Amino acid sequence: MQGGCVGHLRCARRAGCTRGGEGGRPRAQGGDWREAALYERLREANAPLVQQLRVILQSAEARETERAWLKLKANGELDETRLVDAAVGERQVFKKRGAPPQRHGTHQAKPKHLTFLLDASASMARGDALDGRLHRMASTAALLIEALHGFEHKFVYNMSMHSGGTADAPLLEAGRPPAEEGERARVVGALFAHARSAPAGDNSLQAVRRAVEAAGRADADERIVVLLSDANLGRYDVSPEEIGEALRSNPHVRAYCVFVAEPAAAEWLAEQLPLGQGFAVHDVAKLPRVMKEVFAHAATAGP
Repeated sequence: MQGGCVGHLRCARRAGCTRGGEGGRPRAQGGDWREAALYERLREANAPLVQQLRVILQSAEARETERAWLKLKANGELDETRLVDAAVGERQVFKKRGAPPQRHGTHQAKPKHLTFLLDASASMARGDALDGRLHRMASTAALLIEALHGFEHKFVYNMSMHSGGTADAPLLEAGRPPAEEGERARVVGALFAHARSAPAGDNSLQAVRRAVEAAGRADADERIVVLLSDANLGRYDVSPEEIGEALRSNPHVRAYCVFVAEPAAAEWLAEQLPLGQGFAVHDVAKLPRVMKEVFAHAATAGP
């Protein structure tokens, strides 16, 4: 993220800590007013990005309509339902995978299942004063929550944190998006609190493995896991080969890594991961584009 954006987010954090008086405190409906003030500022800063991402979410097609068996073909795989026709010399007895003709009123029968793994490690807190990485993670969480609001019919999502102390600290449960302001603000507050108290260490690899395994059990149109990390993996001897193996540990789950800090390491890691599954994002403004690429990659990946 550029210096101006870092400064803006830091100002938002200070505003959340200093705003006082009944007239200046947002209602958090049970949450801390400082968290509510910060979340309000993040939401205002993200407003244009939220609209961009909502357009992308709206246009995400159902996988079941994107890839289907097209029958009555002259080549491809033999259609087992037309063996008798093949025996009498009929030529159009094959089938292929492809995109069927779009029909008016086509709808998505099952929601897409999204899992977001947010980095709340000690290095996120330590590096925040240097490059605003923890604030960037909080801004990303707010952006995703706001953009996904109202798309419950198309997406079910959950969020959790990973750090040196845990591979899975739940923030939001699947199927239970935060409906009230206080709930959304507490997500951001929990992210800051966890990072500032987390022990040194890294559980990124374990977080991906657990999330991919859990997503594989979901009854969904599509299953997508996104790990967000500060790219501080080499310090703990986590190799891109190990991460890549974890990303591909279930053929029915599409998993991706988004690195939000340490530019040189982030670019290198993104390049070393399987094609289309690693991204270096140092500006929250680029996240909608990344999510668009994630959906496009997931739609074309087999099986």
